[in-house]
Amino acid sequence: MTLSAQIDYRHGGAIYSTSANTLMGRGVTKDTDVGNRNGVVVVPGVRQDGTPNTTPISFSDAFYSNLLNYGISELSMYDGTTIRLRTLSLSYAVPKPWLGKSGFKALSISASGFNLWYSAINFPKYLNFDTDVLSTGVGNGLGLDYMTGPTSRRYGVSLKATF
Repeated sequence: MTLSAQIDYRHGGAIYSTSANTLMGRGVTKDTDVGNRNGVVVVPGVRQDGTPNTTPISFSDAFYSNLLNYGISELSMYDGTTIRLRTLSLSYAVPKPWLGKSGFKALSISASGFNLWYSAINFPKYLNFDTDVLSTGVGNGLGLDYMTGPTSRRYGVSLKATF
């Protein structure tokens, strides 16, 4: 029996994500859950005099305006550090004595999974954004996300027989 895994770690790299910014800016993730959607929000920041912002604004003004969503580009920039379980495979080779007079010289079965888990460490906690998305098609546009879905999770089973 063989178990193998590939774990990837990406350190840093800038990700420009309109998906993450839209979800955050619209207040639809647990990261922006303020409890009372009809209440008020104090946006983190500082005033011109350097003191912390304490001015409350309505939830609607905070999350459904351009204040937090589609504002300055820096609000869409995230650190791309990611840990990912890229592949996991479990194989079993049938022992030769079990094959007997079946006509097989060797027989094995494998089960594999791809893109099974990832964690974008520096994205908002509940967003768990997939930093492998690529909105520019084939090429070197990694780090540009324009409302792209996550990469697919795939599973497979294979049977290998030698006669």
